[in-house]
Amino acid sequence: MPEHAKSARHGRKLEEWKRNAGIGGQYPGDDDDDDVGEDGGIKEEVEQFMDQMSAGQTQITARTPKPPNANRHDPTAQFEIYVSKDTFKFNASHFVAFPGFRERLHGHNYRVSVRLVGSRKVGGDGYVLDFGCVKEAVKTVCMGLNEYFLVPMLSDVLAITCSDVSVTIVTEDGCNFVFPREDCILLPIVHSTAEELAVYLYGKILSQLDAKYMRQRGVTEMAVTVSEGAGQDATFRREIPKTGEGSLDVAAYVSKGTIPVMPCATDTESAGKRQKTSGSEMTFGV
Repeated sequence: MPEHAKSARHGRKLEEWKRNAGIGGQYPGDDDDDDVGEDGGIKEEVEQFMDQMSAGQTQITARTPKPPNANRHDPTAQFEIYVSKDTFKFNASHFVAFPGFRERLHGHNYRVSVRLVGSRKVGGDGYVLDFGCVKEAVKTVCMGLNEYFLVPMLSDVLAITCSDVSVTIVTEDGCNFVFPREDCILLPIVHSTAEELAVYLYGKILSQLDAKYMRQRGVTEMAVTVSEGAGQDATFRREIPKTGEGSLDVAAYVSKGTIPVMPCATDTESAGKRQKTSGSEMTFGV
Protein backbone atom coordinates (compact mmCIF):
# COMPACT_ATOMS: atom_id res chain seq x y z
CA MET A 1 0.00 0.00 0.00
CA PRO A 2 1.42 3.48 -0.88
CA GLU A 3 2.66 5.50 2.08
CA HIS A 4 0.10 8.34 1.65
CA ALA A 5 -2.78 5.83 1.50
CA LYS A 6 -1.41 3.95 4.51
CA SER A 7 -1.09 7.23 6.46
CA ALA A 8 -4.69 8.18 5.66
CA ARG A 9 -5.85 4.72 6.69
CA HIS A 10 -3.96 5.02 9.97
CA GLY A 11 -5.49 8.42 10.63
CA ARG A 12 -9.00 7.12 10.12
CA LYS A 13 -8.40 4.13 12.35
CA LEU A 14 -6.98 6.35 15.09
CA GLU A 15 -9.95 8.73 15.01
CA GLU A 16 -12.35 5.80 15.04
CA TRP A 17 -10.59 4.29 18.03
CA LYS A 18 -10.64 7.62 19.86
CA ARG A 19 -14.40 7.85 19.35
CA ASN A 20 -15.03 4.33 20.55
CA ALA A 21 -12.50 4.17 23.37
CA GLY A 22 -14.88 5.64 25.92
CA ILE A 23 -17.50 2.97 25.23
CA GLY A 24 -15.42 -0.18 25.09
CA GLY A 25 -13.29 0.30 21.96
CA GLN A 26 -10.37 -2.10 21.51
CA TYR A 27 -6.77 -1.41 20.69
CA PRO A 28 -6.42 -1.40 16.89
CA GLY A 29 -3.68 -3.06 14.93
CA ASP A 30 -3.75 -6.57 16.41
CA ASP A 31 -6.23 -8.07 13.94
CA ASP A 32 -5.49 -6.10 10.76
CA ASP A 33 -2.04 -6.33 9.20
CA ASP A 34 -2.63 -3.06 7.33
CA ASP A 35 -3.00 -1.12 10.58
CA VAL A 36 0.72 -1.29 11.38
CA GLY A 37 3.37 -0.25 8.90
CA GLU A 38 7.04 -1.12 8.87
CA ASP A 39 7.82 2.06 10.77
CA GLY A 40 5.39 1.29 13.62
CA GLY A 41 2.60 3.39 12.01
CA ILE A 42 -0.57 3.73 13.99
CA LYS A 43 0.76 1.74 16.97
CA GLU A 44 3.16 4.54 17.86
CA GLU A 45 0.38 7.14 17.50
CA VAL A 46 -1.88 5.14 19.75
CA GLU A 47 0.84 4.78 22.38
CA GLN A 48 1.42 8.53 22.19
CA PHE A 49 -2.31 9.14 22.57
CA MET A 50 -2.42 6.83 25.61
CA ASP A 51 0.45 8.72 27.19
CA GLN A 52 -1.46 11.99 26.71
CA MET A 53 -4.51 10.50 28.39
CA SER A 54 -2.43 9.35 31.35
CA ALA A 55 -1.01 12.85 31.68
CA GLY A 56 -4.53 14.34 31.71
CA GLN A 57 -3.93 16.19 28.44
CA THR A 58 -6.73 14.41 26.54
CA GLN A 59 -10.35 13.63 27.53
CA ILE A 60 -12.62 11.04 26.02
CA THR A 61 -16.38 11.53 26.34
CA ALA A 62 -18.67 8.59 25.72
CA ARG A 63 -21.61 9.34 23.48
CA THR A 64 -25.06 8.41 24.77
CA PRO A 65 -27.48 7.76 21.94
CA LYS A 66 -30.85 9.55 22.14
CA PRO A 67 -33.91 7.35 22.45
CA PRO A 68 -36.03 7.17 19.30
CA ASN A 69 -38.59 9.99 18.95
CA ALA A 70 -37.06 11.80 21.94
CA ASN A 71 -38.10 15.19 20.60
CA ARG A 72 -41.42 14.21 19.07
CA HIS A 73 -44.96 14.23 20.48
CA ASP A 74 -46.52 10.85 21.11
CA PRO A 75 -49.69 10.97 18.97
CA THR A 76 -51.34 8.33 21.17
CA ALA A 77 -50.81 10.17 24.48
CA GLN A 78 -53.38 12.29 26.29
CA PHE A 79 -53.70 13.55 29.85
CA GLU A 80 -56.91 14.02 31.81
CA ILE A 81 -57.86 14.58 35.43
CA TYR A 82 -60.94 13.46 37.33
CA VAL A 83 -62.01 15.22 40.52
CA SER A 84 -64.71 13.87 42.85
CA LYS A 85 -64.79 14.90 46.52
CA ASP A 86 -67.16 14.52 49.45
CA THR A 87 -67.55 18.31 49.46
CA PHE A 88 -68.92 18.29 45.88
CA LYS A 89 -72.52 17.89 47.01
CA PHE A 90 -75.77 19.74 47.61
CA ASN A 91 -79.12 18.75 49.08
CA ALA A 92 -82.18 20.03 47.24
CA SER A 93 -85.85 19.31 46.60
CA HIS A 94 -87.63 19.30 43.23
CA PHE A 95 -90.13 17.57 41.00
CA VAL A 96 -89.87 16.89 37.28
CA ALA A 97 -92.83 17.92 35.13
CA PHE A 98 -93.48 17.59 31.41
CA PRO A 99 -96.68 17.33 29.34
CA GLY A 100 -98.92 14.71 30.93
CA PHE A 101 -96.64 13.90 33.83
CA ARG A 102 -95.49 15.29 37.17
CA GLU A 103 -93.46 13.73 39.94
CA ARG A 104 -94.29 14.15 43.58
CA LEU A 105 -92.24 16.69 45.46
CA HIS A 106 -89.11 14.97 46.78
CA GLY A 107 -85.40 15.58 47.30
CA HIS A 108 -81.92 14.24 46.61
CA ASN A 109 -78.45 14.36 48.09
CA TYR A 110 -76.79 15.39 44.83
CA ARG A 111 -73.12 14.79 44.11
CA VAL A 112 -70.99 16.37 41.41
CA SER A 113 -67.76 15.32 39.72
CA VAL A 114 -65.63 16.89 37.00
CA ARG A 115 -63.36 15.44 34.32
CA LEU A 116 -60.94 17.65 32.37
CA VAL A 117 -59.26 16.44 29.18
CA GLY A 118 -55.86 17.95 28.44
CA SER A 119 -53.36 17.68 25.63
CA ARG A 120 -50.41 15.37 24.99
CA LYS A 121 -48.25 17.25 27.49
CA VAL A 122 -48.88 18.69 30.94
CA GLY A 123 -47.98 22.28 31.80
CA GLY A 124 -44.55 23.43 32.89
CA ASP A 125 -45.70 22.98 36.50
CA GLY A 126 -46.58 19.33 35.86
CA TYR A 127 -50.36 19.90 36.00
CA VAL A 128 -53.22 19.57 33.53
CA LEU A 129 -54.94 21.93 35.99
CA ASP A 130 -54.29 22.30 39.69
CA PHE A 131 -56.72 20.11 41.67
CA GLY A 132 -57.06 22.98 44.14
CA CYS A 133 -58.57 25.24 41.48
CA VAL A 134 -61.12 22.61 40.51
CA LYS A 135 -62.06 21.87 44.12
CA GLU A 136 -62.60 25.52 44.98
CA ALA A 137 -64.74 26.11 41.88
CA VAL A 138 -67.00 23.08 42.33
CA LYS A 139 -67.48 23.61 46.08
CA THR A 140 -68.50 27.22 45.47
CA VAL A 141 -71.06 26.25 42.82
CA CYS A 142 -72.51 23.45 44.96
CA MET A 143 -72.91 25.71 47.97
CA GLY A 144 -75.07 27.98 45.84
CA LEU A 145 -77.61 25.17 45.35
CA ASN A 146 -77.59 23.63 48.82
CA GLU A 147 -80.89 23.33 50.73
CA TYR A 148 -83.12 24.97 48.15
CA PHE A 149 -86.17 24.03 46.13
CA LEU A 150 -85.09 23.97 42.49
CA VAL A 151 -87.43 26.04 40.34
CA PRO A 152 -87.21 25.37 36.56
CA MET A 153 -88.05 28.85 35.32
CA LEU A 154 -88.19 27.81 31.64
CA SER A 155 -90.76 25.04 32.19
CA ASP A 156 -93.40 24.71 29.49
CA VAL A 157 -95.98 23.10 31.83
CA LEU A 158 -95.59 25.04 35.10
CA ALA A 159 -97.10 28.45 35.72
CA ILE A 160 -94.58 30.15 38.00
CA THR A 161 -95.20 33.43 39.80
CA CYS A 162 -92.54 35.07 41.96
CA SER A 163 -92.87 37.83 44.52
CA ASP A 164 -90.56 39.18 47.20
CA VAL A 165 -91.94 36.72 49.75
CA SER A 166 -93.09 33.66 47.84
CA VAL A 167 -92.90 31.53 44.71
CA THR A 168 -96.16 30.05 43.49
CA ILE A 169 -96.23 27.14 41.05
CA VAL A 170 -99.40 25.89 39.39
CA THR A 171 -98.98 22.50 37.73
CA GLU A 172 -100.63 21.08 34.63
CA ASP A 173 -102.96 18.95 36.78
CA GLY A 174 -104.12 21.97 38.78
CA CYS A 175 -102.01 21.64 41.95
CA ASN A 176 -100.79 24.81 43.67
CA PHE A 177 -97.39 24.92 45.39
CA VAL A 178 -96.45 27.99 47.42
CA PHE A 179 -92.86 28.22 48.70
CA PRO A 180 -91.07 30.94 50.68
CA ARG A 181 -89.01 32.94 48.20
CA GLU A 182 -85.85 32.59 50.27
CA ASP A 183 -86.17 28.79 50.14
CA CYS A 184 -86.14 28.71 46.34
CA ILE A 185 -83.45 29.06 43.72
CA LEU A 186 -84.67 30.16 40.30
CA LEU A 187 -82.77 28.27 37.61
CA PRO A 188 -82.65 28.88 33.83
CA ILE A 189 -83.63 25.27 33.06
CA VAL A 190 -86.69 23.58 31.53
CA HIS A 191 -86.78 20.56 33.83
CA SER A 192 -85.00 19.97 37.12
CA THR A 193 -83.48 16.73 35.86
CA ALA A 194 -79.92 15.60 36.54
CA GLU A 195 -79.19 16.04 32.81
CA GLU A 196 -80.18 19.71 32.71
CA LEU A 197 -78.53 20.38 36.05
CA ALA A 198 -75.30 19.01 34.54
CA VAL A 199 -75.52 21.58 31.70
CA TYR A 200 -76.24 24.38 34.17
CA LEU A 201 -73.36 23.35 36.43
CA TYR A 202 -70.99 23.06 33.46
CA GLY A 203 -71.55 26.75 32.72
CA LYS A 204 -71.16 27.81 36.35
CA ILE A 205 -67.97 25.78 36.86
CA LEU A 206 -66.57 27.02 33.56
CA SER A 207 -67.09 30.62 34.70
CA GLN A 208 -65.24 29.89 37.94
CA LEU A 209 -62.26 28.22 36.22
CA ASP A 210 -62.04 30.70 33.29
CA ALA A 211 -62.27 29.20 29.80
CA LYS A 212 -59.40 31.31 28.43
CA TYR A 213 -57.04 30.16 31.19
CA MET A 214 -58.03 26.53 30.66
CA ARG A 215 -57.35 26.82 26.93
CA GLN A 216 -53.94 28.32 27.65
CA ARG A 217 -53.15 25.25 29.74
CA GLY A 218 -54.17 22.93 26.92
CA VAL A 219 -57.47 21.81 28.49
CA THR A 220 -59.77 21.03 25.57
CA GLU A 221 -62.84 19.41 27.11
CA MET A 222 -64.77 19.28 30.38
CA ALA A 223 -67.35 16.77 31.55
CA VAL A 224 -69.64 17.43 34.52
CA THR A 225 -71.50 14.55 36.18
CA VAL A 226 -74.49 15.02 38.48
CA SER A 227 -75.56 12.07 40.65
CA GLU A 228 -79.00 11.84 42.24
CA GLY A 229 -77.93 8.69 44.05
CA ALA A 230 -75.49 5.82 43.86
CA GLY A 231 -75.38 4.50 40.30
CA GLN A 232 -77.78 7.16 39.03
CA ASP A 233 -75.67 9.70 37.14
CA ALA A 234 -76.03 12.13 34.25
CA THR A 235 -73.00 13.57 32.44
CA PHE A 236 -72.72 16.61 30.17
CA ARG A 237 -69.54 16.79 28.10
CA ARG A 238 -68.46 19.70 25.90
CA GLU A 239 -65.35 21.28 24.42
CA ILE A 240 -63.95 24.26 26.28
CA PRO A 241 -65.20 27.28 24.28
CA LYS A 242 -62.63 29.55 22.67
CA THR A 243 -64.77 32.66 23.13
CA GLY A 244 -64.61 32.66 26.93
CA GLU A 245 -68.38 32.28 27.30
CA GLY A 246 -69.73 31.37 30.70
CA SER A 247 -73.31 30.21 31.35
CA LEU A 248 -74.87 27.99 28.71
CA ASP A 249 -78.37 28.16 27.23
CA VAL A 250 -79.75 24.99 28.82
CA ALA A 251 -82.96 25.11 26.76
CA ALA A 252 -80.88 24.80 23.58
CA TYR A 253 -79.98 21.26 24.67
CA VAL A 254 -83.63 20.17 25.16
CA SER A 255 -85.46 18.70 22.17
CA LYS A 256 -88.64 20.39 21.00
CA GLY A 257 -91.80 18.67 19.82
CA THR A 258 -93.72 15.58 20.82
CA ILE A 259 -92.17 13.35 23.46
CA PRO A 260 -91.99 9.72 22.24
CA VAL A 261 -93.96 7.22 24.30
CA MET A 262 -91.61 5.40 26.65
CA PRO A 263 -91.58 1.59 26.49
CA CYS A 264 -91.34 1.49 30.28
CA ALA A 265 -94.23 2.42 32.58
CA THR A 266 -94.24 6.14 33.46
CA ASP A 267 -97.46 6.05 35.51
CA THR A 268 -95.46 5.55 38.69
CA GLU A 269 -96.80 5.46 42.23
CA SER A 270 -95.88 9.13 42.51
CA ALA A 271 -97.89 10.02 39.43
CA GLY A 272 -100.85 7.91 40.58
CA LYS A 273 -101.02 9.58 44.00
CA ARG A 274 -100.83 13.10 42.59
CA GLN A 275 -103.93 12.38 40.45
CA LYS A 276 -105.89 11.97 43.68
CA THR A 277 -104.75 15.40 44.93
CA SER A 278 -105.48 17.17 41.62
CA GLY A 279 -106.66 20.73 42.15
CA SER A 280 -105.40 20.96 45.73
CA GLU A 281 -103.15 23.68 47.14
CA MET A 282 -99.91 22.93 48.93
CA THR A 283 -98.27 25.68 50.99
CA PHE A 284 -94.81 25.28 52.48
CA GLY A 285 -93.82 27.59 55.33
CA VAL A 286 -95.15 30.82 53.83
